[in-house]
Amino acid sequence: MNAAKMNWSVGIVIAVLAVVPVGCSQDWSSVCPAKGTTVLSVYTPARSLSEQDEATASRKGDRDMALGAGDTVVWYGTTDDDWEVVTNWSPQEIPIDQVHVVVSAAAVSPMLTNLDRQGDSGGDGLDLRTFYTEPGLVEDVGTPTNPLKCTVDHPTNGEPSIRHYGKGSLNFSSETGTGGHTTGYIIVRSPNMDNAAVITGDEAITGLICLTGHTTLSSDFTDTLGYLFARRWSHAAVEPVVVLEAHVVATVNSIWQRAGIITARRPVNVLSLDSGQYVHEQAVLANLRMAGGQFNLRPISATTGISAATLMDGWFNATGMAHNVAIVHLWKFPEVVFSSDHRLSIDTEYKLFGEDTE
Repeated sequence: MNAAKMNWSVGIVIAVLAVVPVGCSQDWSSVCPAKGTTVLSVYTPARSLSEQDEATASRKGDRDMALGAGDTVVWYGTTDDDWEVVTNWSPQEIPIDQVHVVVSAAAVSPMLTNLDRQGDSGGDGLDLRTFYTEPGLVEDVGTPTNPLKCTVDHPTNGEPSIRHYGKGSLNFSSETGTGGHTTGYIIVRSPNMDNAAVITGDEAITGLICLTGHTTLSSDFTDTLGYLFARRWSHAAVEPVVVLEAHVVATVNSIWQRAGIITARRPVNVLSLDSGQYVHEQAVLANLRMAGGQFNLRPISATTGISAATLMDGWFNATGMAHNVAIVHLWKFPEVVFSSDHRLSIDTEYKLFGEDTE
């Protein structure tokens, strides 16, 4: 994909996020970048990997070229799995602040060692512009106990900050120092259903788009998430699976689900469910709008509740619950399949266009 086409596609993604209200019928497959081998084609290596000096492999942090802001550094893992071995990179440079990092589909080693790039508690660690794993990559980035730790913050928010298209797992933690955060958008388009992406850290993520693959937003993530869109990518063989781990403070502002399974264990302000399965396990859901799919109440705490629900179609399932749950205001169309037991209470119910409406 050439740079002009990529810029057009990304611009459309950002524009749509800004103007499309949650729950609309926008076809997201038309605004997502087409599958390619290298989206960030900023850098073309001046030398092939075979021409690189293997003698530098043991000299961590050695440099033979100068990087600048906006450059791209590509991980091949030619020597081993160590971030600080320069012959794993092309050009042979350890990434610096404000560069783009690409993990090549041709990488032969995972990225596992020296991944804590966060610096001290003052937040003066590594600040990347973007981090991207190419389609077809089979190697992992980090592990759940040893994630890549840094800031990924594109200064103009003109493109996604993190894109994970590889088949391996991406384990990423935003920097915990005062200067660390992740802004822009995170796109997960991995065909891996076993922890394709695990996002941790205690700083802000403006938006998360999960198109396919298994994505976990850890309980360590303590800030508010702006938007979460779950939709099956047209080229994907699997549905998205998203887990929002519990946190008593961090809230998801808005979820739009059109495919897959989302399990929420933290407060959610607005859920628009058009298709797929949503499981609400903990905390309060402020506003539910259901036009299809299946909504399941499976409370694991007594504080779970729904402030307002508008059910137009689909299946609302509140049976076999372990705790009492209350819906304060319920609007229900006759097309909805509504299953509940004695543990669900409804303060005020409005039947819309049903036989009880005059």
